[in-house]
Amino acid sequence: MNATKSKLISGTLAVAAMLVMPGLAVLPLNAAVRPASAITSCDDGSLNKLIRNAHTPEEYQLLAFHFRCEEALYRDKAAAVVVEWNRNNAVAGGPGRKFPVRTDSARDLYDYYSHKADGMAMQAASYEQRAR
Repeated sequence: MNATKSKLISGTLAVAAMLVMPGLAVLPLNAAVRPASAITSCDDGSLNKLIRNAHTPEEYQLLAFHFRCEEALYRDKAAAVVVEWNRNNAVAGGPGRKFPVRTDSARDLYDYYSHKADGMAMQAASYEQRAR
């Protein structure tokens, strides 16, 4: 896993994120991701520190938003793998098939991304509950 991760944060939360997480950088967004947002990057250390020290509803909302963005990222990756999975399913395999079959690899990768997205959704729901 990379030390730097990309997250989407809207204007208000970006300001809160910069106040809460000093190592956070807010960069302009390219049009391919999502309009009217900003991409932020922070290292795992500052994220873990925020998780350990979060006590206010704003901090919990920031964490929930972070995990929702991670969930969306994994869901997008899973959707991309489904395209590859379907493409490989269309190819007829003969007796000379190599193992592991690309279809199996794509299915396993889809399962992994879906599992990670579900885990991020559970963490986000937990922090959303704490923020209330």
